[in-house]
Amino acid sequence: YWTFIAERALRNNPRALLNWPTTVPGYTWLALAAARRDYTLFDRLPKTLSNYAEIFEVVVSGGNEPGRGQMLSHVPNDRADFPKLAKLAVAQNGGALRWVPEGTDGYHELAKIAMRQAGRAIYYVRAGRFDYLELAKLAVHQDGESLYYIDAEYEGYGELARIAVAQRASVLNAIDTSRADFPELAMIAVKKQGHMLLNVPSVTPNYDAICRAAVQEDGRAIQFVHERTVGNDAYYEMAELAVKQNGMALRLIDGTKNPDKYQELAVLAILQNPEA
Repeated sequence: YWTFIAERALRNNPRALLNWPTTVPGYTWLALAAARRDYTLFDRLPKTLSNYAEIFEVVVSGGNEPGRGQMLSHVPNDRADFPKLAKLAVAQNGGALRWVPEGTDGYHELAKIAMRQAGRAIYYVRAGRFDYLELAKLAVHQDGESLYYIDAEYEGYGELARIAVAQRASVLNAIDTSRADFPELAMIAVKKQGHMLLNVPSVTPNYDAICRAAVQEDGRAIQFVHERTVGNDAYYEMAELAVKQNGMALRLIDGTKNPDKYQELAVLAILQNPEA
């Protein structure tokens, strides 16, 4: 009868469990029921409960809140079943890898799971590890912005940057424009999102080709082309590519500099979009 009354009480206030001694009948079952309703009380539960691992599994699998996986921070890492519990946690929230000691059995596999769930978890991986490049690749494949957490001096940075920019073009913003491979990275970025041309200095080697690629992906990128750098003839060639891709790009071109050429562009623009 006590467990019936207690279970009903926990429905209204799961944290009421914290006021009860662990010696009350059915405490382990009540703890499980309470944690199922409020996962945040997990850190207050006795770590000696016979069903501690079962409760943790319920906590982690009970929803999408990132905090569920982070409950791993309250699990003693010297438990025999810690690797198993850690696997549950990093699969739910890759950032939970921060609570997994590098010496944990199966760390490599745990880290791979974490990278696939949240690439930014690469922040918690020691760069000197033998498998760092492998893990970093998984990270930037999952989220290009994971590159922010990788030292630009790392020997594999260039390869990782190519993957990252291909996954998320905006990552180009965080890459040093003086790098020897910046033109290559810029080309990857503008082919994915033409407006990234805004972040490409006009002194960048191969700037002309990068501009052409940008306006072919998004005609509106013509507004970011440095006309003085590419020259008048090349600029209007790019403008033609731009209006063929998006007639509305005509509105971003100054028609007073070369009225005759502008008229030709206008015809092309209207063919692409009558509203141009």
